[in-house]
Amino acid sequence: MSISLIDYIFERSGLSFVSDMKFHRDENLLRLIEGIAVDDFPEEEWKDLHEYLFGRRIKSDDPVYIREYIIKHIEKPL
Repeated sequence: MSISLIDYIFERSGLSFVSDMKFHRDENLLRLIEGIAVDDFPEEEWKDLHEYLFGRRIKSDDPVYIREYIIKHIEKPL
């Protein structure tokens, strides 16, 4: 895809600002991420999304693991 994963999710989120995704880690964001196939975006995009949402770079190079980690932890408070 020519759009980044972060922008793809933001455009579908209904949020006013991309930075709102950090603070509105809720069911809506969870559903959006669950609806994206892991191979729709490259590994680096999944790493970038993890870093953006959680403030740290994940060490894994496995996009399946990274996506599942994000889904598992999306509803946990900041």
